[in-house]
Amino acid sequence: MEKYSNVIVFEPELDSNDGVQISIDQDEYGFSLVDIPMNHYETDLDDFSVLVRINAFSCNYRDKGYLKLFLNRCHDQKKHYYSFFGSEFSGEVIKVGRLVKSFKRGDRVMPDHCYPFKTDRIMGGIITNIASKRIQRFRESELIKIPDNMTDVEAAAFSLSAMTSNSMVKKANITSGDKVLVTSFFSNTAFGCLEILKELKDIELYALTTHPDGANQLKGHFNLKKVFNPSDFMDNSKMEGLLFNVILDPFVDIHIDCLSNYLNFNSRYITCGISNNKTTVNLQNACYNLIKSNSVLIGNCLGTRKDLEEVTQKYVDGRYVIHIDSVYTGDQLLPFISRTFNERHTGKVIYKY
Repeated sequence: MEKYSNVIVFEPELDSNDGVQISIDQDEYGFSLVDIPMNHYETDLDDFSVLVRINAFSCNYRDKGYLKLFLNRCHDQKKHYYSFFGSEFSGEVIKVGRLVKSFKRGDRVMPDHCYPFKTDRIMGGIITNIASKRIQRFRESELIKIPDNMTDVEAAAFSLSAMTSNSMVKKANITSGDKVLVTSFFSNTAFGCLEILKELKDIELYALTTHPDGANQLKGHFNLKKVFNPSDFMDNSKMEGLLFNVILDPFVDIHIDCLSNYLNFNSRYITCGISNNKTTVNLQNACYNLIKSNSVLIGNCLGTRKDLEEVTQKYVDGRYVIHIDSVYTGDQLLPFISRTFNERHTGKVIYKY
């Protein structure tokens, strides 16, 4: 039976020499590269399923939470399990169901995480939390072809941030002369928003980060007018009366208390997420500022197939850069996991089989 290498996570036993061990947010995890055979469940396809061999994968902010849930389950059940992890990938089709029309063997594919519904009207959302699993079965509607000029590494870093950022920018309804602030500069979603916004010549584009020195190195690439540090918003004199027409914020609980004070009239505050930091939000202050400025707070979850297709075309046309921080392969598990979850990075961290 054919075997494939898989990157797995497991709860390490004391004094174990299996794989590599690393601490993430003070919890100990084990990671290893193991050979796992294909089984009949993976190869027996229904009419609309596609079997994919994963070539590269990456993790997102939310995957750290899934690792913690896995560890808690091991502790609660007093079992030593292993699991796969990750939420983005690129792969190659190795088998298709009888009624699949969009793909054939050998096609390169990446996820379509569209929400709220897939193209076949099945409930949408992120299609996997186990992207490191080498052989996976998906519905036809959960995949999209990788363009010829996009590498496997780039494709494993693309879908989530591309579709989410495009959806956020469109909901913001940006018009000529708008002052636009993008928060959490080094997040994947922020990079996606900035890649789309950099083409708009008649707006003022700003960024917010706790690491302005690193952000300033990309200031020219994104056509940023200024990069702010959070402390700048604590001193009105530093803001010089600046008010924003649009705020694009990946982590609303971190920023809205402060940033709602800097909304212009009829502004749009778009957000797609909440941090894991258990931040306390002064809801009364935020709502007061939204009401006072006649502004709207708009939530955004992922994006549509059209959002993904539009950004894919921008990439094909050379108008959208996929930012890759680093690529690891083989037994480079320790640096891959450390870089992904414990270190600040600029762009996505990829593991390539």
